Amino acid sequence: MKKHILATALVLASSTAFATKARQKALGNSFHLSGTQTVFTSPYHLFSIDNFVSVEAGLTTSTTVDNGAEGSGMFNVNENSRLFMSIGHLDESVQTQRRFLNALAGVTAYKTQQNPIEAIYAWKADGTTWGLGLNYSDYKNKVTNEAETSTGVRVAASYGDFKWKLNTGLVNKATNTAGDTFDNQPYYNLGLRYQMNTIRFGFDYTGWTVKQTLSGATTANQEHQFQGMNVRVTDVQKVDKTEYFYGVTLDQSTFKDKIADKKFTRLTAPVLIGAETHANDWLIVRGSVVQTVLIAQSKDEVGYPAAAVTGATGTVDGEFAAEANNTAVNVGLGLKLNKVQIDATLSGLSGSTANQKVDGTNLLAQVGVVYKY
Repeated sequence: MKKHILATALVLASSTAFATKARQKALGNSFHLSGTQTVFTSPYHLFSIDNFVSVEAGLTTSTTVDNGAEGSGMFNVNENSRLFMSIGHLDESVQTQRRFLNALAGVTAYKTQQNPIEAIYAWKADGTTWGLGLNYSDYKNKVTNEAETSTGVRVAASYGDFKWKLNTGLVNKATNTAGDTFDNQPYYNLGLRYQMNTIRFGFDYTGWTVKQTLSGATTANQEHQFQGMNVRVTDVQKVDKTEYFYGVTLDQSTFKDKIADKKFTRLTAPVLIGAETHANDWLIVRGSVVQTVLIAQSKDEVGYPAAAVTGATGTVDGEFAAEANNTAVNVGLGLKLNKVQIDATLSGLSGSTANQKVDGTNLLAQVGVVYKY
C-alpha cells in the first residue's frame, strides 16, 4: 500500500522544460534556464516558450522572492508579439532591499509588496526580439498607517546569440507600524548573455541604495549601498533524454554602511553542477549541487547579520579566507499529463537540519503547475 501511495505522489510531481520556481530551485537557479519565471528578468524569453497559464503554490504572506503564491499567463497578440500578465509576483528590485533592511538589528519590519501586478509585452522586429515590462504595487492601512508602494520597469532585447536586459526599481517606499519610513535610490540590474556552441556566458551588474528614517526624524539613521558584479560560464550538454551542465561564477559584492563609512566585501567562486533526465514519457528527475570553492578578499568592517548579507556572521571581522561548509543539494521531480505540467522539489536533503528522508513533508516542498496551449 505504501508503494502505491509513493507512486501516486510521484505522478503528482512533475514538469517539462517550463522553468517554474520548483524547477529553477532544483537546478540551482542556473542562469541558462528559460521559462515561466525567467520571463520576469529576461522578457525576450516570451518567444522561447508556448502560451501558458501558470500557478505557483506559496505563502499568502510571503517573506522572500520565491515563497509567495502567484499566477501568470501569456498569449499571442499577433504573429510577432506576445503579452504576459502576472499577479502576486514579488520582484527582486523591491524585495531584495526590504529583506535586507528588515534583517538589521533594531529595525521594525516593513511589508513586502502587497498584491503586485505586472505586464510584459514582447515583439519581434527586423530580426530582433524586444521586451518591455512594468510592475506595480500599492498598499495603505489607514488605521496603523502602515504602507508600501513600488514601481519597476524592465526592458530587454535578443539579437541571436547575444542578449541584454535591464531591470530597474524606480520606486520602493514603505512605512512600518512604528512610523519609520523606508526609501531607496533606483535599483538597477544590467545583464549581458552570449551563447557560443554549448557554452553560455553571463555578466551582471547590480546596484542599489536603501535608507531608513525614524518617525519624527529629519535625517536617516540607516543608509546602505550595494554594488555587485558577477561573471558566469556554463557548459550545457544534451545526451539522449538528459541535459547536464556545469559552470563557475566569479562573484564580487560590496555593501557599504554610508553613515558609519564602513564596508563589507566578498569575492567568491561558486561551482554549480546539475542534470535533468527524462526517466520515461511522464517522469522527469532533476538535481543540482553548488559549492563555493574560492573565497578571497573578504572583509567585514560593519558586522552585518547573516540574515541580511550572505557570508556575514554578525560580528566585525578582519579579512577572512574561508567560511563554514556551504554545499547545497537540490532535487526535484517532474511530470507531464497531456497539456498540464507540474513541478515539485524535494526538501530536507541538505543543510544543517537535513533529515535525508523522502516523506509526506519533504516530497512536495514547492509546487508549480503550468497549462500550455
